[in-house]
Amino acid sequence: MCKIRIYPESKDNPYVENFFQVAYDKGFCVTGNSIFELIFSTDILHIQWPEAWRWEKKPKRLMMAGYFLFLPLLKFLFQIKVINTVHNLKPHSKQSNFAHWLYVRTLKQSEGFVHLTDSGKKEFLIEHPWASNRKHATIPHPDYARQLSSLNRDEARKKLGLSQSETRIAYFGYIKPYKGVDRLIETFLKLKISPESASLWVGGNTSEGMKKTLIDLTCDSSNIQLQLEYVAEDELETQVKAADWVVLPYFSGLNSGAAVYALSCGSRAVVPDTSVMRELDKLTGGGSFKYFRQADFTKVLSSVFTWSGGLSSTELNLDALGHQRIGKLYLDFVNLVTGRNQ
Repeated sequence: MCKIRIYPESKDNPYVENFFQVAYDKGFCVTGNSIFELIFSTDILHIQWPEAWRWEKKPKRLMMAGYFLFLPLLKFLFQIKVINTVHNLKPHSKQSNFAHWLYVRTLKQSEGFVHLTDSGKKEFLIEHPWASNRKHATIPHPDYARQLSSLNRDEARKKLGLSQSETRIAYFGYIKPYKGVDRLIETFLKLKISPESASLWVGGNTSEGMKKTLIDLTCDSSNIQLQLEYVAEDELETQVKAADWVVLPYFSGLNSGAAVYALSCGSRAVVPDTSVMRELDKLTGGGSFKYFRQADFTKVLSSVFTWSGGLSSTELNLDALGHQRIGKLYLDFVNLVTGRNQ
């Protein structure tokens, strides 16, 4: 039976849970990422984020750096295959020369790459042409249906005390500079919308410096609610289902789990105008996204407060993002990379 070790294990990330659920159910995708398991009990190392060793605390950070440093030797000695999910084209945080070198070197140890969209695959191969002779699969980001309850929009708005006429916009996810949350708040304030007609909710962990920046920006506003901490699943579901629009004001980025979560909740979203976002929209029926280019973000955000009705008559269809389909695609790719039948 093929043993798959996921690094980082990311038990608190529902994407990882949903993506690997079928493999878990079949009993051969084994979680856990201790050094011993990664060396002596691994047929496939599935790397989610090649830079993740930098997120570890000492001494594990040093041990994981050593593991990836000697990965070519470990692959040879223990016949380990490596699969890498391309969540981003490169790390969002600044890297040292050594970290960058090890990042690229680790990518090059991969026999196979999982891409969340065909557009993302194309961008990756432009960035890394050497990978064209490796194995590739496009396996979409799974939806979050397994994490959601039967709560509907009206019930969610009632829980939050929102009136029928109030336009609610929301941002959620880890708050980093490249995600443009401070720009979202500044733009919302610049539009000078009355508290009775619209409100903004921002939820997610962030650094102390960013937390201070956002608190300072909103100190005089009564219709902006900040929840700058981990948001529990039931609270997140309520906020997203209650929102008229989820706004993802990113300056950069390849994929977005937040966009998939918004779709899973049946919510509309304002997203960057990228080929990846347009592909995701088309894959799920089309008409759920409103797009902005960086220069016209203010104009697009302003337009959502006067919008009435739906974006499209096309019905949202999440079948392509179902975890059973995703799981089958993944196991087929495992067979391709290993050359064996499970």
